[in-house]
Amino acid sequence: MARSSLTRGLVTALSLILIVSTFLAAFIMQINEENSVRSLKSFNSCEEISSFVKARAGAILYTNRLSYRLAIPLLADSAFGVPKGTLEYSTANIQVSGVDEADTVKTDGKYIYVISGNTVSIIEAYPPENMKKASKISVDGYSIGLFVNNGRLAVIMYEDFPLKDDCCWSWGTSLVIYDISDVQNPRLVRKISAEGRYVSSRMIGNYVYIVTSKPAVRLLEKDVEVLFPRIVLNSVIVNIPPDKIFYSNRTEAPESYTIIIAADLFAEEGGLESKAVLTGYAACMYVSLSNIYVAVPMWIYGGGESTEIHRIRVNGLDGV
Repeated sequence: MARSSLTRGLVTALSLILIVSTFLAAFIMQINEENSVRSLKSFNSCEEISSFVKARAGAILYTNRLSYRLAIPLLADSAFGVPKGTLEYSTANIQVSGVDEADTVKTDGKYIYVISGNTVSIIEAYPPENMKKASKISVDGYSIGLFVNNGRLAVIMYEDFPLKDDCCWSWGTSLVIYDISDVQNPRLVRKISAEGRYVSSRMIGNYVYIVTSKPAVRLLEKDVEVLFPRIVLNSVIVNIPPDKIFYSNRTEAPESYTIIIAADLFAEEGGLESKAVLTGYAACMYVSLSNIYVAVPMWIYGGGESTEIHRIRVNGLDGV
């Protein structure tokens, strides 16, 4: 009797283990399948991009969000201290140590860099009793923020974008880099422009990363015309190639490109990478030392909302 009970117990235990294992295997397979669907893929041609977008034209027309207004972002206030005795100074408030954020006021301990409209003023602030304006830079757009890094000044600004054929968008975001090793005579190094609304930016080491959001379609009466992302480098138009444009099969209404630009502040030529992801309109961004996380609100075709988060690995130019 005892042996029979033991046998039934073992059979029951083995049956439970088998059932749990079956459910666990199915769960793991489902996770792997979802991860596969969610992984980003790149395109092979412009025709493939057009087909992908037009196949989802119904969802894009449903969301009907292409006429959104250009929003000038509110940048964080700067905090800096006046040195006393030794040359010590505080930097602007940042979310992650080692990841600098654009601001309207920066300091390197000796000079203060201030944005006011379309002007950047460089003020010699140390020693404080000899404070004076060292130089002034006039830019051709509306300044958003700036970065300072070992003799380099990077100014981010909105400006009228040079490409006029996409009638639904005439503004762009520009990164203008200056050599300020001689603060009395700042020298323009180069200018990089991207189509679309400025989302956010960061500086890690010698690299500045800028994210913009540009419409992927022009809305027609019963259809959509597919647009393609471009940047402008020193007045030269550069198309972002299809193999650097990514997408997810889970995106139901790919109405916008999220464009990511990485620029080496100290490169006179080269030192630039640009990629794009077909998404909805990027809303906000968080950056660690190795990843950019971009949040995109999703309006689900047929009703409902969700948020899609894209993770982009960053490591200078190689990791974007």
